[in-house]
Amino acid sequence: MPKIPFRSSDGMVGMNNTDPEISVIMSVYNGERYLREAIDSILTQTFSDFEYIIIDDGSTDSSVDIIRSYSDSRIRLIQQKNAGLAAALNKGIELAKAKYIARMDADDISHPNRLMLQYSYMLNHNDIDILGGHAYLIDEEGVTIGEKLKPTTPKALRRSMEYACPLIHPTYLVKSKVYRDMGGYDVRFSNAEDYEFLLRAFDSGKSIVNINKYLLCYRVRTKSSRPALDRYQMFVTRIALKVHRRRARGISEDARLLARVGGGAVEAGLIFTVANEYRNRLLFKSKYEKGIKYLLTMLAVLVASLADYELFCSSLRGLLYKRACVEN
Repeated sequence: MPKIPFRSSDGMVGMNNTDPEISVIMSVYNGERYLREAIDSILTQTFSDFEYIIIDDGSTDSSVDIIRSYSDSRIRLIQQKNAGLAAALNKGIELAKAKYIARMDADDISHPNRLMLQYSYMLNHNDIDILGGHAYLIDEEGVTIGEKLKPTTPKALRRSMEYACPLIHPTYLVKSKVYRDMGGYDVRFSNAEDYEFLLRAFDSGKSIVNINKYLLCYRVRTKSSRPALDRYQMFVTRIALKVHRRRARGISEDARLLARVGGGAVEAGLIFTVANEYRNRLLFKSKYEKGIKYLLTMLAVLVASLADYELFCSSLRGLLYKRACVEN
């Protein structure tokens, strides 16, 4: 992949004395409903030495008007035609001036101490390249409905990497040099670009850690309105893992394999839609079950997932991931 250029405000490659410590990058596409909450949660951080690069990815709602209503000089609004999350984030990485790049999503809410916690950790652990953390789960109305915990020990993180993404994307704090050296996100892996990037970073020997802190409120939609994209995400995740495992065996990239990603959608029929909704309800229910009830629910999840190949692979990876996250 091509390396992303890195330029300071005077056009020279590198950083100067006026550059911020952190570049926060957020892509927005028709995010008017939650956008103000997301922006406010960054602007009110206890750590203030940052620039806030907001990429409007071709919004047709009032997102741009909301962003322009702020007078904070740290905000840098970039507008482009709709190109997808990976391409928008790559644009932000190209423009970033800071040593560290923090991710943010337009429907999440960062904890006030989020940047301070991550920045302090990175200063005290200079060998770390990519840092994430935990999150609270909130619904469409902002009500807390659970937690999103990630592995914090090296062993559990390595094991879980083989099944699902062990870091929450909007909690990423990454050395900008790492993003540049890795070529940013691979736009072919839309909807799984964060996991594919992390797999490449892991394979290249980058140091990846989760801090044992809650960094933000991560918004989830209780009902999916995009079954085709859900199925595509499952498909692309499977291909990203296959490429990762080929790299681990020293096998070069397969052009035919990579040609299968990048389409943006995989057909999802009624069977997938119904089975996926049922599976998701079971998975949410399992958060409150233990022992034999939990095991029976997981069995029901796998049985329901038999209705579709991608759904079954995704469910199996999820169960193996949960087991791999056990920190012992």
